[in-house]
Amino acid sequence: MERRQIKHLAGTAFNVFEQFPPEVVSKRRKLLPKMKEARAKGKRSWIAYDTLNVDGRPVRD
Repeated sequence: MERRQIKHLAGTAFNVFEQFPPEVVSKRRKLLPKMKEARAKGKRSWIAYDTLNVDGRPVRD
């Protein structure tokens, strides 16, 4: 099953969760406020693995 198909499991007894190593989880936690800030400014933003993307471009810190 691909990640984009996970939405088809809604309302069923099954769940899918991503698992990352601890160092990636900590980096994602630090990027989350920056992602929310970018979204509040009306920009498209998402976190892929351990990289923040804003308007399709990776943001490095």
